[in-house]
Amino acid sequence: MTPGPAPGRREGRAPLPWPATALLSLAATLLGWRSVPWRVAAPGLDSWQAALALGYQHHLQWGPQVLFTFGPFGFAEDVLPYFRATAAIGLAFALAMSWASAALVLSALRPSWGTVPASLATWAVVCLASNTLETSQLATAVALGLALACLSVSSQRAQARLGAALGALAGFEVLVEISAGLVCTGLFAVSMAYLVLRGGRALPQGPGPARPRPVRAGPLSAGPLRTVLAAVGAFVGLPLVALAAGGQSLGNLGSYLVGSFQVVLGYAPAMATSTGRVAEDWFGLGEAVLLAVTAWSALRHQGRAVRLSAAVMLAGWGWAALKEGYVRHDTHDVVFLSLVMVAIALAGLVGLPRGPVPTQAAALALSGLMVVLANGGLPASLGAPWSDVRSFATEVADLGLGRDWAHTQAVGRFQERLLGGVLPGWLLHDLSGVTMAAAPWEDSLAFTYPELHWDPLPVVQSYNAYTPYLDHLDAGFLLGPRAPRRLLFQPATVDGRNPWWVPPAASEAMLCRYRQLATVAAAPHRATNPPTPVLGESAWQVLGLVPDRCGPARALGSVTTTFGHTVQVPAPTSPGEMVVAELSFGQPLGAALEGVLLKPPPVHLEGLAGRPAVPVRYRLVSATAGEAHVMTTPRSLGYSLGYTPPQLHSFELSGGGWRAGTGRLTARFYEVAVRPAGTGRSGR
Repeated sequence: MTPGPAPGRREGRAPLPWPATALLSLAATLLGWRSVPWRVAAPGLDSWQAALALGYQHHLQWGPQVLFTFGPFGFAEDVLPYFRATAAIGLAFALAMSWASAALVLSALRPSWGTVPASLATWAVVCLASNTLETSQLATAVALGLALACLSVSSQRAQARLGAALGALAGFEVLVEISAGLVCTGLFAVSMAYLVLRGGRALPQGPGPARPRPVRAGPLSAGPLRTVLAAVGAFVGLPLVALAAGGQSLGNLGSYLVGSFQVVLGYAPAMATSTGRVAEDWFGLGEAVLLAVTAWSALRHQGRAVRLSAAVMLAGWGWAALKEGYVRHDTHDVVFLSLVMVAIALAGLVGLPRGPVPTQAAALALSGLMVVLANGGLPASLGAPWSDVRSFATEVADLGLGRDWAHTQAVGRFQERLLGGVLPGWLLHDLSGVTMAAAPWEDSLAFTYPELHWDPLPVVQSYNAYTPYLDHLDAGFLLGPRAPRRLLFQPATVDGRNPWWVPPAASEAMLCRYRQLATVAAAPHRATNPPTPVLGESAWQVLGLVPDRCGPARALGSVTTTFGHTVQVPAPTSPGEMVVAELSFGQPLGAALEGVLLKPPPVHLEGLAGRPAVPVRYRLVSATAGEAHVMTTPRSLGYSLGYTPPQLHSFELSGGGWRAGTGRLTARFYEVAVRPAGTGRSGR
């Protein structure tokens, strides 16, 4: 007797042969590639991309020497012309993820839509996604597609291939971007659990006529067990091979994971913000509804096991995408909108009957429209497909020809200088032969000037050291024997934070270990106290390493009060003392829940600073509030006006979910003697 179709499956078009799927999806990928080859990231806040490539090129060890949101292969999130090896890996990863996403979308749409409509829709979806997402973000959509596909195939060979691909992707993503790696790992875990349970015993199949159930001898048959073990092998094996190939010591894997989890856990409280893009809030809600409707259409005819597994996958993945797009709510909302658009297309992987196809088509059209509106217009690639192919060919040719690559890299360095990464000749001469670092960012200087001996702080870009663990990592480096001989400092920051509290313990270490040698383009008319930092301003304070010139901390007293109550900063007992404060406060339950679901309310410090006293307002990072925050500094510090921390006289805290007069704030004050430059002693 010929068996009928599997429950929940659609009848109709035969599956497209894999060579045809590969060719059509490759065409969609290349026709949606970016239209301009080898773009260069701007200096300043974008210099972290150069730092990641430099770290790989210099074989810095992730964990003890370098930490960031991205990992040892984080440079692969984009295709940038820093170094030949990093550019080639980035190009290969971008091609693989774009091609894989196109193949998955085409496989999801084609059985119900037909070959031509599905191919056109695939091109539009992948073009929008690949031009609005980083490669690591697109990889989470690929992982979702592979995980959903694991629920729909019945062949053990297909399960093994999908499981191995998903495991390898999840393992590699942990080395690219830890947060994206966790999302991919979660999808991998759910899909493997589904295969284990389905292989071990017959699961309920949902409503419908009774069906014969397979008989198995043990709790888990050999076939699914081999599939899961092979997938786990890929999950573990690929990153280990990649680490070894990238010059990373496997012994540092633990410290990399610990430090990376610190970055993930501290991101939302420290970096949450909103720029008032209200329309994009409604776009996000609308796309979430569209995804829910499409997923319901795809899953309602499936068995309970498939419905439950897919619901867990989509809910967890969607929550992670929501936090990616709306924790830091500037243009990051495009990330959420683009990812959900891809997920709507992928819903058909678990079986979309022919009836609801108009629903899915309408959902995709509306979703794509919201992506375009939030992005500020169509990506250039969508209107110039042949230019996209030429751009890809140019990048491949430049990487393959040594002379062309040298020219490409030289153009990249020239563009970095045009964008503001310029150092005067006398400073380059001073930096020759000594180790140097830049704070709070501008690591791209080490690419622009390859003659520099770059020795960066462990946490790439100081504002990312937003937990005590990360703060102490930077502070320990500056206080230790490997501290760079020169430090280029700019009084600049993000989100209205005090530049000398980013992070607090490391900033205190900088004041204790470095004396001012010179300033570059200081812009005296902007040198106010407190200063008004200007992002991108080419003003540098050149600092030289000296023995630790700070004495032990001595208690000045403490104050316990509430939010909204003014706290007076005590005066030091002698003129050569620096006053620091450690703050401790709790968080109401409602704010804690907000932080788990999306993002907690920010905390601000408002007070009076300078002579004459003027109001100041800073964003305060809650996790590092208990570290030593510099309140006042003595003349013995020897720093120029505009590069000296603001002299705070009083302050109060607001936000954090507390109303004025509620909460509990404790401020502990200490004084630290600061000897004039040249009289410091080693050790503390």
